[in-house]
Amino acid sequence: DHSMPSERIEKAAEIAQAVGLPMIHLLDEIFGAVRKRYPGAIRVGILCSTGSRDCRIFDNSAAGRELLYVNDEIQKLVTAGICGVKSRNRNLSEDHSNRPRNQFGQACKELVRDGAQVLVLACADIGVDFPIDEVDGVPVLDSMDALADAIVEYWLRLGRFECDHPLFAASQAVKGQE
Repeated sequence: DHSMPSERIEKAAEIAQAVGLPMIHLLDEIFGAVRKRYPGAIRVGILCSTGSRDCRIFDNSAAGRELLYVNDEIQKLVTAGICGVKSRNRNLSEDHSNRPRNQFGQACKELVRDGAQVLVLACADIGVDFPIDEVDGVPVLDSMDALADAIVEYWLRLGRFECDHPLFAASQAVKGQE
């Protein structure tokens, strides 16, 4: 499919409406979580694929936030890291420069130096080898966590989701404190 992301989103919304199911829009969930969890954060560092960065797919959902992206040189590290997660590079030693988490860490530090007040891991692969809550004191939001929270909240609103798993109970307790 070579259509623009906005065209695909519109098509997905049409399909969701036709079949009577809601569409959970990842980008809206990301920035909804940023607004809820970090209301004072205006400068949002986005760590994403080169295609997502170049298409600027996050812009329409950012609503008053200034989005920061890494430069082309650092973006090459991010791309190498994303590819590395899918290969065996995630199994390299902790201090190896080709370990994806080190590549992502370097990119995040760059965004922090540029003034990011919150960092968004905006690619599903990044969190696989970079499960982190903050970089140099700046909070990190994994987009997959925002999506998972939205799905669980949807099913809870419908009253169709029951789970006694300890991790779910812990996440609900944290949400109650926010």
